[in-house]
Formats: sequence, structure tokens, C-alpha cells
Amino acid sequence: MTRIEWLTSMGFSYKKLEDRGTLMPVVTVDLKFKSPCYFDDLITVHLSVNELPKASIFFKYLITNELENEVATGSTRLAFFDKKKIGL
Repeated sequence: MTRIEWLTSMGFSYKKLEDRGTLMPVVTVDLKFKSPCYFDDLITVHLSVNELPKASIFFKYLITNELENEVATGSTRLAFFDKKKIGL
């Protein structure tokens, strides 16, 4: 959901991108756990994009708990695909 919220804040609708034929599948994922979190813990996901997207976009995540302690870090890379060019 964090990626979708970021896209919306940048003026893009993921649904509209898909309707226009742009797909953004996740192609890589990395996650490093730092400390535990438990059911009912409130967490915050901080997202950053440090490079301009070209054929893909790279997201970095910092996840913190209510005390602002680091729970995990991670990243995802999403590729841009034209639905018509890949036969969908």
C-alpha cells in the first residue's frame, strides 16, 4: 500500500496506469529484520525513491514501531511493462 500511496501523492493513479496498459510487477525484493514487532503493534513505513525511474523504479523502505525503533529495512524494484508489447 505504501507504493500506491506514494504514486497517488505524486499525482498518479495505479489503476489508471494499468487501464492505459502500463504494468508494474515487482521484480526484486529485499527485507532485513532488525527487531520484532507483534500483533497490534502500530508500525510506520517510510518510503524513499533515490533515482529517477527509467525502465524500472527502486523503492527503499524503513519500518519503525510506535517508539520509532527500527523494525526492518527493505527495498523493491518494479519494472515498467507495456501490456500490448508483452501480449496481454
